[in-house]
Amino acid sequence: MSKSAGKTAILEIGTESLPARFLLPTLRQLEEKAAELLKAERLEFESARALGTPMRQALILSGVKDKSAEAVQE
Repeated sequence: MSKSAGKTAILEIGTESLPARFLLPTLRQLEEKAAELLKAERLEFESARALGTPMRQALILSGVKDKSAEAVQE
């Protein structure tokens, strides 16, 4: 039996209808900002993928670790 690499998490966001020209930049920004935030919180994951429609966006995180990495503060 293989050891699990992590869990899958999904964040779904409902919005008022976005103009179609804003959808792809919104999804790219969702992936980038989520990765930055998770890195700052030391929460490791394997991949982030954003999907969406003009009224609903989702972020799918794969390989999410059970807990954040240890940190040392002085």
